[in-house]
Amino acid sequence: MLATDSIPLLLALVSQIEGSLPFGKVPDREGFKQLSACNIAVALSERLADEFAEVYVKGKVLDHLSPLQG
Repeated sequence: MLATDSIPLLLALVSQIEGSLPFGKVPDREGFKQLSACNIAVALSERLADEFAEVYVKGKVLDHLSPLQG
């Protein structure tokens, strides 16, 4: 059991990932009308999921957490 099993966890894009998305943001309805924007967003989402899975399997999730900026 990880220590994170008992606390809510919010996954958010870091600015480096968000900046590499088409138009610098997660595509909205208009953005998804453009197939290339959709494909790029899906590819980056898959990369983010793979990186998170690797961190999770290694038990290093807590090393990558930071408090929400308010």
